[in-house]
Amino acid sequence: AGSNTPVCTGNTLSLNAAGSTSTGTLTWSWTGPNSYTSNVQNPTVSSSATMVMGGTYNVFATATYSGYTPSLACSSAQGSTTVVVNKTPVISSSSSTDPTNCASSTGSILLNGLEFNQTYQVTYTNPSGTVVNITLTSDASGKITIGSLPAGSYSNVFVTLSGCSSLSVGPFNLTD
Repeated sequence: AGSNTPVCTGNTLSLNAAGSTSTGTLTWSWTGPNSYTSNVQNPTVSSSATMVMGGTYNVFATATYSGYTPSLACSSAQGSTTVVVNKTPVISSSSSTDPTNCASSTGSILLNGLEFNQTYQVTYTNPSGTVVNITLTSDASGKITIGSLPAGSYSNVFVTLSGCSSLSVGPFNLTD
């Protein structure tokens, strides 16, 4: 048994199982968190995963053979897969502060609404068109400040945590 774990909230969560029989018919039985059940070999649990969908999913395959009286059915050993669902970061609001002096690198971009005291990969495109990746930690209020910025336009600003990326914000036009 397997899955596309880890998966980010809001993305598709899928399970998969392998098995075959040359003479019988296979049926599938999946169970999992929150009373999840499915009779599909490779089910999509959800096209928009939530945190509560994380956990252990179990599957059995049952082979049924016709032509026997009574009918013959054999169940497989239980297969299991552990699903990890990571929270997709959400930037609830953002703002910028212009540099305080002409030709100085004192401007900043503020990102709000993130998890408290977490280390994020922050990505943005700087005024010269270069994609910048830096590591910053949010404060106790869930804010990240991208500091020491000169004047210019900053775009496609987003954060990544546990492999899950927020939607981008911007552009931010900083002026002297």
